[in-house]
Amino acid sequence: MSSYSHLGRVVTDSLDEGPDISKRQGDFIGQVNSVLCDFRQLPSIMKYRLFSSYFTSFYGSELWHLSNAKLVNFGITWRKSVRKIWNLPNTAHCTLLPLLCGCLPFRDDMCRRFLNFVYKCMFSAVDVVRSVAHMLLPMVEIIHL
Repeated sequence: MSSYSHLGRVVTDSLDEGPDISKRQGDFIGQVNSVLCDFRQLPSIMKYRLFSSYFTSFYGSELWHLSNAKLVNFGITWRKSVRKIWNLPNTAHCTLLPLLCGCLPFRDDMCRRFLNFVYKCMFSAVDVVRSVAHMLLPMVEIIHL
């Protein structure tokens, strides 16, 4: 399997987004560890604001297949990072983390990004984008839940 990087995304000849998700996960881990090291003296609320502002954009994630197993691993990494930022034990329940952060759970956020992308394409001002979105919509599986 050959792959190359295009606009920051890892593209493979089989169009598998697994390598791209893994690369983004690795970048994410490095960024979180950097913030935790460089800003260890800041209160957790400030570290979380840096985290949510700078490291959760996940550019291109709206195109990831939502049933990819690598995405599950990325969600685990996100939850571990949130626990580290808030100085919580590893046993802190994962359903409490989004409530503490005031955000959506990782998987729900990925679904929201996908749906937002589809909505913007379907109601685009560009006729070609809108036409292609309407032609492809019946071929898209329902969010792979």
